[in-house]
Amino acid sequence: MPQPAPPHSPRRLTAEVDGTFAVFLIGMRINQPWKVWAWLPVVLAMPRMLRELGERPDLGLLATQMQGGLLVQYWRDVQSLNAYARSRDHAHLPAWREFNHRARRARGAVG
Repeated sequence: MPQPAPPHSPRRLTAEVDGTFAVFLIGMRINQPWKVWAWLPVVLAMPRMLRELGERPDLGLLATQMQGGLLVQYWRDVQSLNAYARSRDHAHLPAWREFNHRARRARGAVG
């Protein structure tokens, strides 16, 4: 049974950023939890990507925040986000390709 989202914090957080920035929302919906082979590799890949991004501030990730099952990412700009997503030299692209391959084979198990 799904867990309820944690209550929102009553405090407000603000930041000052020169110029623009990008907010990226990412999550995964598990429709058929018994098809572990379809979704577990993605769950395990996310910490690896976040660790890589944390060790490389030059890639453009400014901060992350978990809100229930949703990961909110704050990026320096859209160009940095897209560059990381498409780079063959970083963890995201192989994980994304593997997710798409497994999701197609699992036919609706995960989205």
